[in-house]
Amino acid sequence: MITLNNGQRPMSARHQIEVLADSFFDFDSVDLKLVAEKGKSRVRAPDSFKKSDFIKGYIAYLSETVNVDNQKIIEEKLDELIASRIIESDIPTRRIEFSDIVNLINRMSASEYLSEWIRVQNNFIGFCVGAKQSIPALQEAQYAEMEGAIQSFEQAFASINVSKVTGQISVTKSGATGKSQLIDLPSIFLTRAAGGGLLINSTVLYEYQGTINTGDFNFDGDQDFAIQTGNNGSYGGPSYDVFLQDRRSGRFLHAPALSALTATGLGFFEVDPSARELVEYTKDGCCYHEETHFSVHNNMPMPKWRQVEDARDNQFRQFSEAYRRGRWVRAKVGVP
Repeated sequence: MITLNNGQRPMSARHQIEVLADSFFDFDSVDLKLVAEKGKSRVRAPDSFKKSDFIKGYIAYLSETVNVDNQKIIEEKLDELIASRIIESDIPTRRIEFSDIVNLINRMSASEYLSEWIRVQNNFIGFCVGAKQSIPALQEAQYAEMEGAIQSFEQAFASINVSKVTGQISVTKSGATGKSQLIDLPSIFLTRAAGGGLLINSTVLYEYQGTINTGDFNFDGDQDFAIQTGNNGSYGGPSYDVFLQDRRSGRFLHAPALSALTATGLGFFEVDPSARELVEYTKDGCCYHEETHFSVHNNMPMPKWRQVEDARDNQFRQFSEAYRRGRWVRAKVGVP
């Protein structure tokens, strides 16, 4: 993150991206109207691009991925997560330059329909990634052909009722010959590991986390599992539906309280078998962090204690608090 002198108003995450990307590409030479982040409140021309959106398209083009707009990535891991993709994209040996895509977008602006469509941020980012592989065909395409293809896609996509797009998993015990347990879910978010397989049992802070995480979440000696069903966690992080193994019924039962815990922290909670605790990490901006430890009673997470690091107001305070009778009680004097 860019550090300013004391007293200056902090830059927004988007403005910081603009400052960094300006050193990579000569945006002043672009034959399009670009509105900088700091000036967008004053200019609302319908034929202009937000410069921040244009830069996201550039980064998407370089890294060949549309996953460049997650606030958590922007603030914490932009350089590490995206730079590796840019290096792998083998830029020096490619014949296609980002300026070729800019010229194509400029030509598309002659069509009122295409001009309006390409200025939608998600469309623009996706186009910059896809055009890298198909720009020769796009350069030869006529306006009517491009408009027809986009309209067909939009029509097909509009026919999907997103609220009714659900997922279903089948759970079978290892070595069992009986029927599988079918569990319906509102959605399932799939994340692949570097080798292409499904990412599982990954709870590294600020990284992509497992589609499925397993473990003994309520410390009863049986294996449980959680599956990612959203990105409703803190800072747009993953959120999970947690299922606990029930010995009496022989089935996995949904655990609402443990599921809710994944939506308040920075990703999936950690499991500490030796202490029989779940650990949740939360933050507020750059300078306030909490590490909260929970015990589990009747499948309910119960707060026990937390470690707090508070560096706001140009001071650093580190202290512990215990949860007593419904409130937090300071247990240790802060570190100077």
